[in-house]
Amino acid sequence: METRSEWTKRLRRFASEAGVLSHPFLTSVGSAGPQRKKMVYRWARQDYFTARDFPCILGILTSQISDPYIRHPLVRNIWEEHGEGDISRSHFALYCDMLESIGLGRFVDQDIADKATTEFLDSQEAVARQSVLGGLGAFCYANEYLAEKEFDTLEEAMVLEFPNADTRFFAANREADARHTIQAEDVIDALVRDNDDLSEVQRGATVGLQARITFYDALLI
Repeated sequence: METRSEWTKRLRRFASEAGVLSHPFLTSVGSAGPQRKKMVYRWARQDYFTARDFPCILGILTSQISDPYIRHPLVRNIWEEHGEGDISRSHFALYCDMLESIGLGRFVDQDIADKATTEFLDSQEAVARQSVLGGLGAFCYANEYLAEKEFDTLEEAMVLEFPNADTRFFAANREADARHTIQAEDVIDALVRDNDDLSEVQRGATVGLQARITFYDALLI
């Protein structure tokens, strides 16, 4: 079986090279142009649903791990997602503050989630219910590990188009995501027993990464 150093390096490289970070949407939104503001708006309306529902995936994973010590890093992650007891500091509340600061309604539930957005969330919830290792693969490598790299481009575009944007949501994720990646890998490391288990982690990562690519595909339309 691979060592932790070997499989973490391999899976992180796999996630980086999966096509998310080089997606045309991120390339386009990172370039100056007349469509950039519209693209930022479109992303913000759709990623709202991700910010709202993301802790649900964590809850599914946590519910499947009976050992309190193994699941503890995921419980900490949910706690931090929820503002460590202060809902006004939760990542979702910060996201809504950001929406409000760029002229969108604070809550956009009245908007309809794109099919690709729904599929992105549903696919990750489904793989988490099917297999805790698959779900951890999607959670860790299609979300936490890539988020900081994706958000750098999106934050820069937002600040250029909306100089008064409230960017605390990005700051909160930047502070937490590298740590959350390592914590998720701690949980994976505690659960995997052989290379078949590691293959299941990669299968989940593949599902999540493909869903993320499809999510960005829809934002280009």
